[in-house]
Amino acid sequence: MRLLRLRESLRSNLWFVPTVGVVVAIVLAVGLVALDRWLVSTDGKDLFGFTGSAEASRTILSVIASSMLTLTALVFTILIVALQLTSTQFSPRVLRTFVRDRASQYTLATFVGTFTYTMLVLRSIRAPVGGPEFVPALAVTGAFGLVLLSLGAFVAYINHMAQSIRVINIITSVGNETRRVMDHLYPASQDEPPAEDSITLPQGRPSCVIPSSRSGVVVTYDAELLVEAARNADCLLVLVPGVGDFVPGGAPLLHAYGGGQDLGDLRRFVDLDRERTMSQDVAFGFRLSAAGRHRRAGSLPIDQRPHHRRAGARPAARLPAAVGRPLLSFGGPPG
Repeated sequence: MRLLRLRESLRSNLWFVPTVGVVVAIVLAVGLVALDRWLVSTDGKDLFGFTGSAEASRTILSVIASSMLTLTALVFTILIVALQLTSTQFSPRVLRTFVRDRASQYTLATFVGTFTYTMLVLRSIRAPVGGPEFVPALAVTGAFGLVLLSLGAFVAYINHMAQSIRVINIITSVGNETRRVMDHLYPASQDEPPAEDSITLPQGRPSCVIPSSRSGVVVTYDAELLVEAARNADCLLVLVPGVGDFVPGGAPLLHAYGGGQDLGDLRRFVDLDRERTMSQDVAFGFRLSAAGRHRRAGSLPIDQRPHHRRAGARPAARLPAAVGRPLLSFGGPPG
């Protein structure tokens, strides 16, 4: 569950992929400059490297660095405008789709990586004052290559954003992600009839009530570990809120029926966050898809009924580890 939350957190942040791009740029710059120094020390000849002077190299790299900062600011501006248009024309719920957009993250990684690369190469250039001139020819040539890559990434990003803000593409993206989550959580065939509910909650008060330690939305839970804990304690565990429900601090999170001794802290197996995600929340995908029917989106020829047919053909809302075992049950997802 921790890996799942870490993966979701990294995908929902704009800093991770650009940080990787910066690290790659540092390794590339240091490696090419070291190779240039080795070629100079061994009187090696480079037929493909930059042949200009130290002053020309500094001027070119300075222009590249300043251009990358301008392009980075422009990408941020385009992203903010897209977020604003989407929240007003479509729904604020789909903002997470643009924040998780890989095209934006890769474009930013290309720009900040190129900027970092040029700054590191720039500081390695030595003018012929008080010593021999050193121009990292291969490294400067590599900067030209990164500029071409950045220009291509910028043009592709403009085209990508122009297509991404269309309502039909937004709903298609949400629908595809919903299907992937549904197929992952409930991998039964569409032709398989729904499984009957084999768990009947005992009457009366639970033998143990585990409250929530903090407020938040239930985003994921580890069914296998909860089932194992219920098996060891010889009890039935009930996750009171459904995935996507908000739980106030101190409210019941888990109920144990029958036994329930020495359960330990089961709250670590239920992950709470500030907002809903589609990690295990199929209903959230339906909610996002339904948002496409308001305002101008209502006139688009969009049919979300295949999602409902898929959902109706799947077993009851339990992960495979808990199906058919009187060990774990939980509330249905919110509408």
